[in-house]
Amino acid sequence: MTRNFTVLLMIFSCTTLFAQGQNAPAPSPHQVVTQDFAQSKIVIDYSRPGVKGRQVFGGIVPYGKEWRTGANAVTTLTFGQDIKLEGKDVKAGTYALYSIPTADTWTIILNKDVKNWGTEYKQADDVLRVTVPSYKLPVSVETFTINLDSIRNNAAILYILWEHTYVPIHVTTAAAGQSALGIAVPSGKALAREAASAKMEEKAIRVGNEDLASKS
Repeated sequence: MTRNFTVLLMIFSCTTLFAQGQNAPAPSPHQVVTQDFAQSKIVIDYSRPGVKGRQVFGGIVPYGKEWRTGANAVTTLTFGQDIKLEGKDVKAGTYALYSIPTADTWTIILNKDVKNWGTEYKQADDVLRVTVPSYKLPVSVETFTINLDSIRNNAAILYILWEHTYVPIHVTTAAAGQSALGIAVPSGKALAREAASAKMEEKAIRVGNEDLASKS
């Protein structure tokens, strides 16, 4: 009897150790986004909580209070070169991302303390604060998302997306009207004029070809 109990205990211990060695799914999975931008990269390192049937903004994330902008360890943004965030200068480096959501606007905060768990925010460590509008979505986004979109030579939109909320943040680098390599970038109107001119030229060539074909 004692021998059988000892064997069972050994089996239970081995099973427990094996289970502890497995990676259980995280409630808020970790993600790293690396995006080429201008002459370097932007890296977003964060965790992604889910809505899970809860009211997020104005609920589990209160309006008017600093939020870690994610879950688990502090969310960080790394800029490989000097950039501008909503027109304000930001030196190359890694920053903690905090925010203060409200119903219509968000305060976006870059903070120099990237070592804490995200719950030890100190305003004295702020590097930058900007206020941006937020937009209501007609559908609900289940998983918290931070990513980049509308990427150009010297501009991109860093966006936050969760539940019914979309928050775009403009990132730029280099001088206005210049690419990161110093090459002039045409304005939207100039590009439209070039496209219209090319279309007119294409139409003229097509009409000319049709005219030649009809006479041959």
